[in-house]
Amino acid sequence: MRDILPKNIARPGKPVINIFKYPDGVPCIYSWVIDMTRKLLSGDRSMLFPENLCRDGEPFQPDLIVHLGMKGRPQPGYVFETLARKEGYNEPGQDDIPFPREMTEPGGEWASLPDKLFTDLDVQGIRDAVLAAVPVSTAESPSETCGKYH
Repeated sequence: MRDILPKNIARPGKPVINIFKYPDGVPCIYSWVIDMTRKLLSGDRSMLFPENLCRDGEPFQPDLIVHLGMKGRPQPGYVFETLARKEGYNEPGQDDIPFPREMTEPGGEWASLPDKLFTDLDVQGIRDAVLAAVPVSTAESPSETCGKYH
């Protein structure tokens, strides 16, 4: 999916949307994803830009970060999620290591976050537009069970 996205989307009378893609596949390993999230939110441009595009002192400040998650069992495909959960994630990652519960416990890095983060985006509309452009296997409708694995 990442590889078929354009580098930008020009919209008449509106700012161009620049799409910066992480260059490698993302493993389903909690420690890797948590570390990657920290790096993305750090403003470090070198993660997504070749050296010649990194300007000294200029942080990477995206307006929106989109995570395209793979649907696991029982059938593969992509899932368009309507929310992110702080809790759940009961299945181990590809490395057979479970989600680190200490992240959400008192004093943990995610302890002060809300239980759920919702989006104002039209997830159903996004799903429909993606499916019209790219035939991929996906859920019948956007998922509200992020992290619950059912």
